[in-house]
Amino acid sequence: MSKAIVLLLGVVCLAAMPLLAVARPAQPALTIYLRRGAFDPVRALPAVAPALQARADAALQLVQFEHLPTSVDRQALAAAGYRVLAYIPENTLLVARARGATALDAVAGVRWHGPLELADKLAPGLEVPALAPTGALDLRVLLAADADMAAFEQALVALGGSLGAQAPGVNGVSVRVHAPAGALLPLLRRDDVLWIERALVARVANDRARMILGVTAAQQQLGWLDGAGQIAAVTDTGLDVQAQVLANTNADFAAGRIAAAFTPAQMNPACAAVAGTNTWSDRNGHGTHVSGSVLGAGVRAPGGPSFAGVAPAAQLVVQSVSIGGADLSCLADDATFLEKAYAAGARVQNASWGAPTGGTWQTPQYGGYDDFARSVDEFVWAHPEHLLVTVAGNWGADVNPSNGVVDGDSIISPGTAKNVLTVGASENNRPPTGGCAGTPPQNLCWSQFAFAAEPLVNDWISDDPGGMAAWSSRGPADDGRIKPEIVAPGTNIVSAASHDPTALYPYGMYSSDYAYDSGTSMAAPLVSGMAVLVRQWLAHERGLAGPSAALIKALLLNGAANLEPGQYGDGATREIPLAWPNNVEGWGRADLSGTLAPGAGQSIWFDDARAGLSASGTHASYTLIVAAGQPLRLTLAWSDYPAVALAGKALVNDLDLELIDPQGNPWRGNHDAQLSPACRDQSTRADRCNNLESIEIAAPLPGAYSVTVKAAGLAQPGQPFALAARASYVSDRLAAPELAPIGQSGPVLALGWSAVAPGASYTLEMSTDSSFAVIANRLTTSATSAAIVADVGTRWYRVRACLGATCSAPSNLRSASVTQAPWKYWMQLISNGART
Repeated sequence: MSKAIVLLLGVVCLAAMPLLAVARPAQPALTIYLRRGAFDPVRALPAVAPALQARADAALQLVQFEHLPTSVDRQALAAAGYRVLAYIPENTLLVARARGATALDAVAGVRWHGPLELADKLAPGLEVPALAPTGALDLRVLLAADADMAAFEQALVALGGSLGAQAPGVNGVSVRVHAPAGALLPLLRRDDVLWIERALVARVANDRARMILGVTAAQQQLGWLDGAGQIAAVTDTGLDVQAQVLANTNADFAAGRIAAAFTPAQMNPACAAVAGTNTWSDRNGHGTHVSGSVLGAGVRAPGGPSFAGVAPAAQLVVQSVSIGGADLSCLADDATFLEKAYAAGARVQNASWGAPTGGTWQTPQYGGYDDFARSVDEFVWAHPEHLLVTVAGNWGADVNPSNGVVDGDSIISPGTAKNVLTVGASENNRPPTGGCAGTPPQNLCWSQFAFAAEPLVNDWISDDPGGMAAWSSRGPADDGRIKPEIVAPGTNIVSAASHDPTALYPYGMYSSDYAYDSGTSMAAPLVSGMAVLVRQWLAHERGLAGPSAALIKALLLNGAANLEPGQYGDGATREIPLAWPNNVEGWGRADLSGTLAPGAGQSIWFDDARAGLSASGTHASYTLIVAAGQPLRLTLAWSDYPAVALAGKALVNDLDLELIDPQGNPWRGNHDAQLSPACRDQSTRADRCNNLESIEIAAPLPGAYSVTVKAAGLAQPGQPFALAARASYVSDRLAAPELAPIGQSGPVLALGWSAVAPGASYTLEMSTDSSFAVIANRLTTSATSAAIVADVGTRWYRVRACLGATCSAPSNLRSASVTQAPWKYWMQLISNGART
């Protein structure tokens, strides 16, 4: 969606167009979601400007089925002479027609078919060629997978253009094109061209922060939790070095902690001829500050390592994609930066940068699922252990209208991708020392960032960790997905500084070695560091050395702290909606203590289901035993199959999270989320857009909860997932207590057993034989001990734990033999002089 008034291609109005499409009788509504608009093709088609209509004999066709297309449907299309290129929600395949193909009406199950219009291939914000006949364009073009690259390049050169980098993918080949504006329409007319968008160069968008995020508390509980054994990558402006030698690395990044380092020329061969690209030294300062927040050692902080990063023992992969300044001009157009980090051993990667998803930097558009987002999703789909943490952006504004509430729709790419973790910025806790003077930086107010309405205008930028940074980009994505997913402090963050004389820190220096900086660029690396610690915890505590990125996301979101209503109350200028999750804070502010539950009173359960669900209609079922006392939260996450950029909905494989509580009440994932009507199934209320779903029950009843993960629709069969749960106690089985050796004093037996779960009751069982064929007596108690007076003979004891109506397996057995009978007394009651 656009933040400025621009003339866009595509939808002019809705009107029936029977000449270029074949429609069948009226049927239940099924929408085709394209980037230029959503429509039910059997009811009305969007009108298209004549210059942007497809030829009558166009090879590219949209084929909508009455059901989600299956492998049988794809085979039928192939037999009829059609090659499937991509899936488009709902129930639609983009196909290429071969010569001699039979009519699509003959294919069983087809609801509608029609041409892919030229307008459908063009990204929003790319002007009609007639309005921009001159000038040059830098473009990203998606070609069909079997496109003749030599023929395409020949045609491009004939149009006055040139071909750049090429990146094959599951939905085609993404190529970089430089061409005159007049070449745009001829390119659109080619049957091997599926999508064209403008190529924009990405730009770069902690002592107190660690406390706010629960990192300090978690590390106090778990002294070993420092990131050791883990590798994180930072793709940015480089690292503070005096030359390209490890010995001269900044003291916060000891040479032995640099796992690998890449210069701009190594990151992008196209930069090899540019001066200054043979070093990864940080001439901007942004990359060093970001790296310091992830894993800096903080060794030069006054009074000790108070400015250490979140994971100060982890190793670092440095990727410099800058030649100075804020532009990351040496960042390749494809997933090369991910491939290099993965090959170097990193499994968490930070990207504190991005670009608008349409338009230009002067007239930007946000929220779209562009081809760069697609390339990131495709890499994670193929490398499910790799987590990319990126930024929501710093384009939040209060202009539409200016009413003291920050507008939505300002997420940048790759933050619009599905399989990343997109981070927004909350406020830090650096109280002001005076009025809105701007010096020191904690005295900055939002008025100095062009916010003019109350309560923003006179509010300081880092005085309330329960509030949001006003410039932090809000969602949703254009297709309705919730963005950002999580937030972390991003105002006045102190971290390592580059000593290069050209490095710039506009918020000021804290000391000669550390600087203030602000932005979602500062929030994201804090979450990256937390992801590193979660990986270390999983390996150390649960024996899972290679967790999926989906599991890391599920655990982080499941532990996030909901900040609603924010810092301005629940009135007209409410900052954060009541709906949760939402498009301001996502799932909330990251909280490592909530994620890992290292202290008493909480437990964590998860399943990293790498085999996943095989096809639509399949499901996975769990029975979780839950104790009362703390809220129950479950989060389902999956790395989805990459969508094609021309699709108006990015979700390809749709899973549903469902729960039945001990009283039989149903709960559904994202039931209370901030979703648009297009993302909400109107009959079941299920979420139809997000690949993250959560359920939270504030006051759970103790007992068994039935949890189901359903494959509502898998356009690409085979979908792994991860499921995480948190409560005062949660497990897929109630552990049996451990019965201690029995203490004995004559006929009095002292029994004790281990506690299993908060709020559990215990049933002590006694039998005269070890088989427990007959249970002679039972005692139920909330205590973990009991004193029993036993009669002469040998008796056997065991104990079960119970939560609600659900009980564990019996404990180990203990026996006791009594040789001395207990004293027995008889009493007679006398009433009115008579014995009774």
